[in-house]
Amino acid sequence: MTMKGERVVFLEDFEFNNKIYKKGHQFKIVGEDSMRGYDLEDDNGNRISETRLISDKYELVSKLRDDKLKELGL
Repeated sequence: MTMKGERVVFLEDFEFNNKIYKKGHQFKIVGEDSMRGYDLEDDNGNRISETRLISDKYELVSKLRDDKLKELGL
């Protein structure tokens, strides 16, 4: 199943290429590789590639939404 087009959100502040992305910053998955992880791009065109080693710093927006709905009993 491809994740391309899904959105992720950073769970904590993250610095990459001299830019700081704040907790809550969202990116769209624009590519994926089973060994290297996702390639991400935000709404401003900033890209982070090969994110496998930082995958603990972000989560799929859809998963967070689903978890919250379960928590609310919906």
